[in-house]
Amino acid sequence: MLNWDGNLLRLDGVTLHYADPEDAERPPGTLALLKPPSLVDRFMQSLAGLEPRRILDLGTYEGGSACLWFEHFQPEKLVTVDISPGPSRPEFAYYQDRTDGRLRAYWGVSQADTERLAEIVGDEFTGPLDLVIDDASHWYEPTRASFDLLWPLLRPGGLYVLEDWDWEFLTEFQAPHPWSQKRGLVQLVDELSRRIRVDVKSVSLRTSLAVFEQRGESLEA
Repeated sequence: MLNWDGNLLRLDGVTLHYADPEDAERPPGTLALLKPPSLVDRFMQSLAGLEPRRILDLGTYEGGSACLWFEHFQPEKLVTVDISPGPSRPEFAYYQDRTDGRLRAYWGVSQADTERLAEIVGDEFTGPLDLVIDDASHWYEPTRASFDLLWPLLRPGGLYVLEDWDWEFLTEFQAPHPWSQKRGLVQLVDELSRRIRVDVKSVSLRTSLAVFEQRGESLEA
């Protein structure tokens, strides 16, 4: 497990702070990590035994999660993509500069822009992906678009993680919340689970985490 100090998680060269997206009162010099310690621990448990060398992270925000994944897994390459125009805090760029180009960020890229995503993956990775983490829009259409592109690029045994797949069940997202008019990820999780005898080898559903394992092999294997 990771060593938390309350809501702070200190890594090598950067301190992450679990905070609500609207919380402006954060310790100076920290990056927001929009995941409570309990969720981070569940995430690590779900990926126990995986040693991903090539990671694609959709949904960067301030970069807290990308720094966490990079520090924990020490991959040969981690690429993170976000629809926002650029990082809002200098701490992420500082950490990124210390990774010798192994942590790359692309800003202003929608997860639904599959043409641009394909270019990024082709430019940055020399082999199949080991891990895709989708913490981007959380809406069905853009999430499905990026999944359809990236799922075939996972190696056999690679994992595809959908974060916050169950937000539709939470009362705070019911009307009049604007997301109540959006189609979330419950339908997508259902559709992908039905592929368990096709190209999905295993499915793991936990609170806020849906993990799909790429089969990449015949059913007889």
